Amino acid sequence: MATSLKQMMEAANAAVPKITPDQAREMMAKGNTLVVDVRDAPEVEKSGKIAGAVNVSRGMLEFRADPDSPYHDKNFARDKTVILYCASGGRSALAGKALKDIGYGDVRLSSDAEAALTAYTWPGNIRELRNVLERALLLSESNVLRGEDFRFSRVAPPDARPDAQTILDNERRHIEQVLREENGRVDRAAQRLGIVRSALYKKIKKHGIVIPR
Repeated sequence: MATSLKQMMEAANAAVPKITPDQAREMMAKGNTLVVDVRDAPEVEKSGKIAGAVNVSRGMLEFRADPDSPYHDKNFARDKTVILYCASGGRSALAGKALKDIGYGDVRLSSDAEAALTAYTWPGNIRELRNVLERALLLSESNVLRGEDFRFSRVAPPDARPDAQTILDNERRHIEQVLREENGRVDRAAQRLGIVRSALYKKIKKHGIVIPR
């Protein structure tokens, strides 16, 4: 008898325990834990991923996880705790069930892990805060920063967050500076900023930046 998607999701959610963001952080701190982003590459390119996470799309997961596969990724090992995440939780649940089926014993699911793992406590390090905010802005496709735009792993206090206009001004100045240093070469500037050229052009247009010649 055919199985519906609803039945597959129910089976996956029953097989793979969900964890809280705090539990995810504790597991990572203990070590021998692999965090896997199962989104497709274009999604990751737009938003970035958790620092230290491995990006393996849902369609390639079994090939990367199975040690007998010619496409095996050495980051995967059955003795590790595996934490999976995606955009909404559906793909990561199915991915978790697939890992269970091929012998992975300790697999966890957290659709909230991304936002929690990318928060950070800043001990007065203003330079680090500025650098992370600038990179998050450059990775973001909008003026609103999302959890996946950041690359750190503990909760930041509210008073450490600059206002939106200051963030946008810093983004514009940073892009202008890099473009000047690269003599207007957008491809080289994009490489330094860690984003694709098309994303940098969007930022240039958004801020009305004149590319130096």
